Amino acid sequence: MKPSEPTPDYHSATGVEATRAERCHIVDDPAGGGGKALEVFYPEDEILGINERVYLENAVGYEPRVAHARFELFFPEDWQTWDDGINGGTKLPGWADHRGTEEDPGGAAGGNHNQGASYSMRMGSPCQGGIHDASGGAEVPFLSQVYDATVDPDEHKHGWHHCWTEGGSKGEWTTIDYRITLNTPGVPDGRLEGWVNGVKAWDYDEYLFLEEEFADRGIPYWRRHYHFGGDWGSPVDNDLYERNLSIWVDDNVPEM
Repeated sequence: MKPSEPTPDYHSATGVEATRAERCHIVDDPAGGGGKALEVFYPEDEILGINERVYLENAVGYEPRVAHARFELFFPEDWQTWDDGINGGTKLPGWADHRGTEEDPGGAAGGNHNQGASYSMRMGSPCQGGIHDASGGAEVPFLSQVYDATVDPDEHKHGWHHCWTEGGSKGEWTTIDYRITLNTPGVPDGRLEGWVNGVKAWDYDEYLFLEEEFADRGIPYWRRHYHFGGDWGSPVDNDLYERNLSIWVDDNVPEM
């Protein structure tokens, strides 16, 4: 964090709150720099690493309309994805609201949309050089998988795949900043922004996350979702690492 930046509204140095999950542990810094990090383990052919949520009602005291997360990821030199030219990699954390309605709960995941009542924008790291890699040759490409009310579910069953223009490198820590600004209810003016190591990598401001009837809703949670799929699973025993999750909300978000 820069000295001039506001103090985060929430901070977790190691993600210790996620370690009740079976496949994550607090370990020494994999880069050898001292300190601790959250290890996420994907056994070969398995899908799930972690599926946890940081509820903003608990973390910052309410559900904001603007939320900015910063976290660091470390992909080891032997990190592998499927080289299928399409996806082949893992989902990564992101903002989400899967509440839906009382009559139709859920949505915004797994091909179930529930548009205007649920949304999500988990990140992902697809295979290098595939159709979802816009990084210009980075070892670890990034994208946003977005479920909102502007996507055509018949054409894009699993939401938008919006490719970032910057990526990370194996064997070193990569800093991700990820900001959501909710739309005016019923109006497609929601915004999603992403930065990699301080460089803008994604910015789009025509999303429709919530319809007018959900005007009282804010952003409920940060979804810490490490999921190797789709349904393809990890090609080998894979590990990645996370540290220093900070969240700022509303007028307290940092200038980038």
